[in-house]
Amino acid sequence: MPKKTKKQKLLAELRRHSAIPPAPVAPPNELKQTTQPVTFRLQEVSTPMKRAQMISDSEELTIIKKDLMKTIVLAMVAITIELGVHSLLRGT
Repeated sequence: MPKKTKKQKLLAELRRHSAIPPAPVAPPNELKQTTQPVTFRLQEVSTPMKRAQMISDSEELTIIKKDLMKTIVLAMVAITIELGVHSLLRGT
């Protein structure tokens, strides 16, 4: 790509400055408020309790324990597989 001459650079600079006229800025006291305040009303809706809300504390703890045990078992299986693949690739 050929380099620009000094004349081309000056012409480009003139075009840049003449193409973008400065935007007029209105003082804050002349601005009109065109938006209206918006109000919201929430309707109360009675919904039946979901199953998740009806679970008691002891059931919740049991579910958490089962979930943790599954996570631990899966993590141990993943680590065992990683160690097996590592030992196979190293040849030991």
